Amino acid sequence: LRKPAADYLARAQAVLGKELFQPLTATVARGGLKVIAYLSPPDGIGYARNMQHWFINRRPVTSRLLSQALYKAYEPYRAPNHQPYCLVFIELPPSHYDVNVHPAKREIRFQHERDIFDLLHDAFAKRLLEAKPVPSPFGRPAPYEIQPNGAVKEPSTETAPADLPSP
Repeated sequence: LRKPAADYLARAQAVLGKELFQPLTATVARGGLKVIAYLSPPDGIGYARNMQHWFINRRPVTSRLLSQALYKAYEPYRAPNHQPYCLVFIELPPSHYDVNVHPAKREIRFQHERDIFDLLHDAFAKRLLEAKPVPSPFGRPAPYEIQPNGAVKEPSTETAPADLPSP
């Protein structure tokens, strides 16, 4: 992207407020696609959907695909009617998307929708998991962890959980 990530974050905090916007940062680059995303922490989800801002090549856009990638990543953390906040800057070649979906040119469609969805979902989910492990229904942390190289480490079998007491 043209500006350093810190400039985008400073601008976002100037507009949205530093108290409200203390995001997690997710970045990804693959082929001609570059993404800098500022995401609300898993426990910093609010009620307002209007705190999701998407930019493609510096143009504000809307896209169900982008929103669904975000919601899918937050699925383990999100209660009904709670909305994650985000500010996402995406750069990709103009031939990879179409702005002629709506007369206002805010709604877009991607040429390779599944690839875009998977890339964004995976980047968002990985960053959220690094920030807070997925809650377990048994009150214990999820049985895996993310290594610094991005690999998933399975649980060790050194200690087995205690058996439940008999009724």
